[in-house]
Amino acid sequence: METYKQLQKEFDKKVEELQNICPHKRKQWMDKWWAIGHSAGYQVQVCLRCNKIVKEKPTAEERKKEFEKHIKEMQKGCRKHIKQTDI
Repeated sequence: METYKQLQKEFDKKVEELQNICPHKRKQWMDKWWAIGHSAGYQVQVCLRCNKIVKEKPTAEERKKEFEKHIKEMQKGCRKHIKQTDI
């Protein structure tokens, strides 16, 4: 009798094989979710045959730049607030 982990490993290997040979002709844009009910805030293009993410919109690099920009804006606001309250 096979264990769950053995079956999962076999399944993952077969999915990877399918995704490697799939031509990804039928695709659809959809929202990316990191958990049920929790949107990641961007869209991905998924192959409807093998379920592989073919493209992301915006790309991971663009999201990283936007996040870094957001952090810098927050830090500016924090520094401004600290300077005003230190008086």
